Amino acid sequence: MMKEMLKNKKWIYRILICSFILTSLLFIFINTTKEINISRKKQEDYAYKMSKILNVKLEFLHTVIADFKNTQPFRNYLDNDTNSFYYINVLYKELIKRNNIYGKLGYVLSVTKENSNIVITPRGTKNKNEYYKELGLNLKNNSLDYLSISEKNNQIHILLKTRDLIYRKNIFWIISFEKDIFFQYLNSDNNNKNWYLYHKNLYSLVEKSYDNSFLDKILKNINKKNRNIIIFPESNFHFSIIYIKNKINYLEIILKESFKISILFGIFGFFIIYILKSLENPIKELAKKVKLITGNSSKNEENSDIEYIEQQITELNDIKNILEEKIDHLDIFAKKKLLKDYMLGISEPNLDDKKLLEEITEIGEVNKRICLLEVFDVETLEENYENFIKTKEYIFSKLQDYSIHRSITIDYKSLVLIIDARDNSILEEQLKEFLDSIEEKFQIKFVAAISDLMKNIEELPKMYRTCKKILEYKFIFKPNNILFYYKINKKQLNSYYYPIEIESKLVSKVLNGNAIGVKKIVDKIFGEKIEYNKMAKDKVMEFSALLYNTLQRIILQLHEFYGDKKTIDLNIEKIYRISDIVILKETFLSILLDICKLTKTEDQNDGDIVKIKIRTYLEENYSKDLSLENLADYLGHSFKYTSILFKKIMGDNFKNYLNSYRMSKAKELMLSNKNLKIKDIALLVGCNSSNTFIRIFRKYEGVSPTQYISDMEDFENNI
Repeated sequence: MMKEMLKNKKWIYRILICSFILTSLLFIFINTTKEINISRKKQEDYAYKMSKILNVKLEFLHTVIADFKNTQPFRNYLDNDTNSFYYINVLYKELIKRNNIYGKLGYVLSVTKENSNIVITPRGTKNKNEYYKELGLNLKNNSLDYLSISEKNNQIHILLKTRDLIYRKNIFWIISFEKDIFFQYLNSDNNNKNWYLYHKNLYSLVEKSYDNSFLDKILKNINKKNRNIIIFPESNFHFSIIYIKNKINYLEIILKESFKISILFGIFGFFIIYILKSLENPIKELAKKVKLITGNSSKNEENSDIEYIEQQITELNDIKNILEEKIDHLDIFAKKKLLKDYMLGISEPNLDDKKLLEEITEIGEVNKRICLLEVFDVETLEENYENFIKTKEYIFSKLQDYSIHRSITIDYKSLVLIIDARDNSILEEQLKEFLDSIEEKFQIKFVAAISDLMKNIEELPKMYRTCKKILEYKFIFKPNNILFYYKINKKQLNSYYYPIEIESKLVSKVLNGNAIGVKKIVDKIFGEKIEYNKMAKDKVMEFSALLYNTLQRIILQLHEFYGDKKTIDLNIEKIYRISDIVILKETFLSILLDICKLTKTEDQNDGDIVKIKIRTYLEENYSKDLSLENLADYLGHSFKYTSILFKKIMGDNFKNYLNSYRMSKAKELMLSNKNLKIKDIALLVGCNSSNTFIRIFRKYEGVSPTQYISDMEDFENNI
């Protein structure tokens, strides 16, 4: 067999060489095509990325103009038909302020109106015709949204004509862009500077890369499909941004790929030939191994081979251990996620997953309980969040000491412990010791809700919901921080209590004059049980005390909102003298509706108060899953009206304003607590995931959160 291999060796080499050449040519063709497509894709991705940045800046400029149009000085200027020096001077000061604030972005804003020969600029007033001539602008027709563009002294000047629908007058905006500042992002890549502004002509946004003859050719074919031209229309300013792709050097790519494939296949061919040559003397190699095993070789050769083999085995074992640890970590994470999703009702596991959950929790083999831990005062977390992270680590380290079988993090303020069944008094004593030690070490107070015993895994979601319900009553049981389900039930048999969350909603509805919402919440507070079953007089008196306290809090907030303007004798003390539950409800509702009438009358057409309410609501709820429907419910208006009202008062739509507000809060957290992780910041500002937070932050700030933190650290270090 060895002789036959040696005879056919030359033919084998020839076949291999021919195969390598043909395969190399095929791979060169494939890789060259791929590289060309990659080069085109890179240019397209770059163009779209830069256009998004530029679009954000143009959108911001459009917002600045819209905001400027809504200022009182501008309205007075439009309303006055004469060229009053007073109104021009007031508007000039407002324009100076706007340009000083936003002028660093690389643009200067000037304005004039129809039938006026004066242009108001940051450098003073100018004669309209002379100023247009100075900038190279002209106004040839009276069409709406007329646009004139000129390029002069490294600046691009735009004359935009719009019409004010209220005063029915034409407004002329003159925007001067500094190329080196406003379009600086387009200069970031020296190889991609082919950016132009297009409106009947091409205006270079960076240094020119093509001669005029080429640009004339581009203009002629601008409306035809051309794979080398990418057009980005800009609706707000009625022009387009054009990017002209760089020419691809096909010869360079072919030579580069040929060199790479030649090297790769050369190395591969070398190893093939080496393997073939090594097969020529297999018997000799076998003999060497036999000598090594039998000890006929020298001692140094033997030790060298053994050490090498031992080293390789050790390295493989280390890699194996690392991989096993990673697999175990991922397995634990997947099991915890499965358990959490089932408990929260996010997903319904199949039979196999339920068996897995029973193995994880041991529910069924041994009775278990759920212990839901929650920070008592969530508002303290923002100042003490670093300690909260340490608290969770401390809890995880003490699981075995307190017979805690499994722990599951729910959100930024709560976690669930699955604990073994034991005597209630022993459990209460152990948990009290545990929670007291946490409060002493980390100054964070937790409250614990303990469920009944679970006999099977199907009871897990129900017990979790039960614990959540228990925590609604944590304020009435203060200062107790361990609440058992059986105790809550016993307490509720002898008294009636409505949670602080319901009272907060009621206060909100009353202060907003939302009579319909007030009636619904009052029905919920009294409920069918109180409405139709008789209550003892002493229990009615206890309940009336709770209602009196609620009325006191409403009146207190009423004075905080409106001062002494709401001075009316509501006679809330009469609540105390009522012993009939039905009359109590009617009296309580009547007082609330009287307050609703007062607040609704005061709030009507009062934009400042509505703005305060919106800002207060966002400040208190931005960290939650918030929607425009929630705000509409809070204000007592319809969804459609709230949407219109919000944009009118706040100057932007609800989604943009909320996202911008959340990102400003996120930046405050980044600066005040540099140890916070991105996922923690995302939860604190109301984003449901890190990816969503990063995407929104990049959209509004232009950089990722990590880059922002790094930039701020560099800035602080350089001060």
